[in-house]
Amino acid sequence: MSSSSHKELRCPQCGAVQPALMWTSITASEQPALRERLLEETLFDFQCKSCGYQAVFYYPCLYHDMEKGFLLYLNP
Repeated sequence: MSSSSHKELRCPQCGAVQPALMWTSITASEQPALRERLLEETLFDFQCKSCGYQAVFYYPCLYHDMEKGFLLYLNP
């Protein structure tokens, strides 16, 4: 089962706070779009809506692909 949480992130460049949806668990069969973002390496991308600052924001995430028998836990 996929799960997410809503957090507020502060931009390291301008200090603006904005909401972010963080996926803590992804089941590939339930969320194929998230599977694609993970494979494209864009799932953890952050872009500030105020100043345009871009960064990669890694956080713990469990990825499970039951069809392929694959389980991955990212703990940066």
